[in-house]
Amino acid sequence: MLCIILFIFRITLADFIRIDMLYVPTIQICKDLFLVAMPSPDREGIARFVGGLHVYCCTISAPYYTRIMKILLIWTFSGLMLAAGLNHLVNPYFYKTFIPKPLPLLAVNYIFGIIEFGLGAGLLIPGYRRYAALGLLILMIFFLPFHLIDVFRKDPAIGSKLLAYIRLPLQFVLIWWAWYISK
Repeated sequence: MLCIILFIFRITLADFIRIDMLYVPTIQICKDLFLVAMPSPDREGIARFVGGLHVYCCTISAPYYTRIMKILLIWTFSGLMLAAGLNHLVNPYFYKTFIPKPLPLLAVNYIFGIIEFGLGAGLLIPGYRRYAALGLLILMIFFLPFHLIDVFRKDPAIGSKLLAYIRLPLQFVLIWWAWYISK
């Protein structure tokens, strides 16, 4: 069980702390655990399968707090993008004032909802994190002119001039956020 738990949480632990991959002869450890825990006739086969997993010895590295901050930023940004993507799909008419008139409202809304959701989910997968962050960086830069135009409109799409003025610098924060995650 310990080997399975270490295998499942290996990626999450690798995000928070530096992993020194010290190979421990886990076959014997896992066999002992499974022989005690599982009275089934196939316990040797399961022990051989799980015995192939590595046990990681975790040590805290010097930039520990920087890594924790980056992971918190990744998870927060991912949560925002997942929520925004779901909101595009659940409440499409909320975004009707943001989409330019000649474009098909629902199609554009659903496409960007799926893109935002997919990129937000990509941030949670370490192997795709950099690509998802670069995609979000491009997406945030793509949205910047629309937010800039909205500031100078008589009736901003976001509802009020104050909100348009707040959203514009917030867009630069999102651009920096995506860039920081991508490096």
